[in-house]
Amino acid sequence: KKKPEPEVENAHPSEYEKIAFQYGITDLRGMLKRLKKMKVVEPKASEAFLRRLESAYSVNKGKKIVLSVEVADPNAEVKWLKNGQEIKTSA
Repeated sequence: KKKPEPEVENAHPSEYEKIAFQYGITDLRGMLKRLKKMKVVEPKASEAFLRRLESAYSVNKGKKIVLSVEVADPNAEVKWLKNGQEIKTSA
């Protein structure tokens, strides 16, 4: 039976020692080295877009923003979401 692995990917560095203690890890440096070696997950490139989207936008409430994207399939349905809610187009 495999021992459960400590879940430290999303933990704050100040919590590492406490987590290591909970799992009986006495070699904190070894745990930190293993963390560094863990592969960083890169977002997958999407074949739906012709070019990479720009960084996130920030606008003040009530101000207008124009969003545009180049898609590989001209018939693709495009929806813009903010916090999981669809952004409706305005006049």
